[in-house]
Amino acid sequence: CIPYYTRVTEDHGSGADLVMEGEVYLMRGDSISAEIAYHRAAETATEKSQFSILITAAFLWSRLAVLEGRDSEVFGPLKKLYTPLREAHQYVLMPTLDMCLGWLYALLGRPDDAAAWLMEDGADSAVLSPAKPMLEIIISQLLLSSGSYSQVVARGHEIGILCSQFNYLLCDIYQRLQTASALFRLGRKDEGDELLLKAFEDALPDKIYLPFVEVDDQLIGYLAEKDNLHAPELMELKNLSERFRKGLDKLGSPLRKYSESPEVRPEWGLSRRELEIAVLAAGD
Repeated sequence: CIPYYTRVTEDHGSGADLVMEGEVYLMRGDSISAEIAYHRAAETATEKSQFSILITAAFLWSRLAVLEGRDSEVFGPLKKLYTPLREAHQYVLMPTLDMCLGWLYALLGRPDDAAAWLMEDGADSAVLSPAKPMLEIIISQLLLSSGSYSQVVARGHEIGILCSQFNYLLCDIYQRLQTASALFRLGRKDEGDELLLKAFEDALPDKIYLPFVEVDDQLIGYLAEKDNLHAPELMELKNLSERFRKGLDKLGSPLRKYSESPEVRPEWGLSRRELEIAVLAAGD
């Protein structure tokens, strides 16, 4: 519907359909198709001065850069938008940039580098209502990255309700995976298994694979333990997970050195942030 919408609204939202197309490819691990969609979206959005679409396109590119381990391209495209947004007085979009960067910092095990307001009470007042489910997912990923597992579990139910109100399946899948990951780390495997299998069931028809490796690629190991899952899809997930790990290794993410499996990844009772600092200190 978007191409028709842009025609009757004098180009408002131009490029949104291309960004969505690119994200579909990204979710399936098709980097080449995702990159083509990104370039088309960025060109269209630039031509029509659609700043919100430029942010989403840059976010698509940044996540591709994480997947492929392209260090110089992870944060650059998003950070470059701060100045043009200010010059165009697009202040309402500044929190969106912070959110996108917050997600990237969470993926890289650097939650403390995210904008401070994201973790403050009342953070949702900075965004419009349709963006609130995504904001809550980003906050949960930051909490997961910092080792605050009980908080992630405690938030899960309310976020699920919020996602259902907006009918955001993608957010719902992320929420289930985040909660499952936290439950596994807290030793509550049965509860984690239930959420993990539900997320896999919902993700399978559209091949929404990326959330499983972005949230916690150890989840794929738990899925592999199940005898009744679809072998071809699970193999695609494993292949994407390997690519994601290699990408993070290229980016120098210290946490990935210990991500092979829950059994072999030593934590010594430390949170993920404490573990990151210990690994960095050991390398000096």
